[in-house]
Amino acid sequence: MMSSPILRHAALGVAPVYPPHSPVRQVLREWWPAAIGLVLLYGPSLFDLLSGIWSTDEQRHGPIVLAMALWLLYRNWAAMERAAMGQPSHAAGWPILLLGLLLYLVGRTAQILILQIGSVIWLLAALLLLARGLAACKVQWFCLFFILFMVHLPGAFLYNVPIPITRPPHCVASHALFLLL
Repeated sequence: MMSSPILRHAALGVAPVYPPHSPVRQVLREWWPAAIGLVLLYGPSLFDLLSGIWSTDEQRHGPIVLAMALWLLYRNWAAMERAAMGQPSHAAGWPILLLGLLLYLVGRTAQILILQIGSVIWLLAALLLLARGLAACKVQWFCLFFILFMVHLPGAFLYNVPIPITRPPHCVASHALFLLL
């Protein structure tokens, strides 16, 4: 049975030690099982998005966000390798992996796009935790966060989240106007 270094090191609980600027072949040699698994898992979802919601005017940004997230992942790869060098893998990766798979399963069977695409964040975080440890997740945090914007977030979320941010300026402006009038 062939196994990649990522699976061997995750089972042992330690991250492999590689030089910070690993050649592309070394990275592909190590990450090919994860890459194929992600393509097989999310290929149908991405096809559904491309032929469905991403073809509408208000959601045409989705493929651009996907391309930018992949670019961010690539751009931060060397920094992630340097930060994770010699770091142990993190045991929290296994429950996060199960959570991501459960979110994907529910999202795919119920056709809830936010769960399908949101699950990729959990799966990528789990893979990074298992392969490179917490330091790798810290380096790639913005890439993982950026994936949220591939699909339109629910209106209730978009309405309620900015309220604590916008309330103080609103109060200051209303009091200033009250004093001026």
